[in-house]
Amino acid sequence: MLFRMMGEQMGGKIVSEMEKKREENRVYTLAMWLSCDCAFEYIESGRHRGFFLDLAKTVCRQAGKKCVYQVVAGSECITHQSGVIPHAGKALLGKQVDMCLGWFKTPARKLSLDYTEPLLRLQGKVLFVVKTGNPNNFDPSDITGKTIGFEDGVFTDKTCLLHAKDRIKGVDTMQPQQEVYNETIQILLGDLRNDRIDSLLAFDNRVAPYLHEEFETIGDDIGCILEDGVYGIKRKDNSLAWFDETLKAMRKSGKYHALCHQARHEHGHKGRLVCVDE
Repeated sequence: MLFRMMGEQMGGKIVSEMEKKREENRVYTLAMWLSCDCAFEYIESGRHRGFFLDLAKTVCRQAGKKCVYQVVAGSECITHQSGVIPHAGKALLGKQVDMCLGWFKTPARKLSLDYTEPLLRLQGKVLFVVKTGNPNNFDPSDITGKTIGFEDGVFTDKTCLLHAKDRIKGVDTMQPQQEVYNETIQILLGDLRNDRIDSLLAFDNRVAPYLHEEFETIGDDIGCILEDGVYGIKRKDNSLAWFDETLKAMRKSGKYHALCHQARHEHGHKGRLVCVDE
């Protein structure tokens, strides 16, 4: 009996040491998707820069974790199919990446994904986009029979549109062929320009750089963002508790806010940053 207990204790210790060693050697992959040419993330002189990258590196360093950082397409993190709710993209689901930074929280996404602590605050509106002057007389209160464009991987999808079904006629009867998902907003604007879609649904901050003489937003806010935070997303089987614990500790100690304020100076030429708790 004594020898068996000693054996079990020794075995448990060996397993514990192996797990500790494996965690020490583990490399975490944190992905960003260049959702905008803004202070969050951008390319300058061939280098990936921005607050999300600064924050990811600092959290990993503070937590004592080995991390690598990748730029991926948004659809690698979250993707869509017509008639289907958004779900984890192949890089996140296939474990090529452990986390994707820079995402909003929506009811549909919470079904298949977990969220980190908030990284930043960002407020905005979800609006329809049409050609300037609305030459095709698109009615944002009645989309019956209309074809709507959505950016693949972005929360402004059919599920988002359902939030306004009581205010917008035709949402309930919308068929899969009326949903057009494309990889980039530039492709969707080309579809709109050439009348392949009647309108596209977009976050105002996301589409702002393209609203010059050719395009404009129309109608009221669809209102499908749960909170005004921007988060990291992760699989439900991979809590990455160390990331959240470290980020919360940084907020408590003031290190997060020091980093955020520093980023305003370094990346402020790319736009405004609003720190959490401000």
